[in-house]
Amino acid sequence: MMNHDGAPKRSPVGTIAGQVLAGGRPVPQAIVMIIEGEATYPDLAALTDDDGQFMLGAFTPGWYRLEARLGERVHRQRVDVQAGDQHRLEIVL
Repeated sequence: MMNHDGAPKRSPVGTIAGQVLAGGRPVPQAIVMIIEGEATYPDLAALTDDDGQFMLGAFTPGWYRLEARLGERVHRQRVDVQAGDQHRLEIVL
């Protein structure tokens, strides 16, 4: 899709994708959650695949809390999603 000036039109949403690692190795079946605002429950969650990869998509621009966990291991960070961006994260548990 193109803008009126011929430039590619940016998507109004952003995505978050990446890989979860522990000890330098991919972590399959880790839970990756996105939490918006101060809620204590996830807005969206996914399990990593056999290569530790995940993709969560279609977020409106803004700050989100990301949490990845496997058993007792937990990683938390904030992610600033911008329209049309795809965040690629490497998460270490």
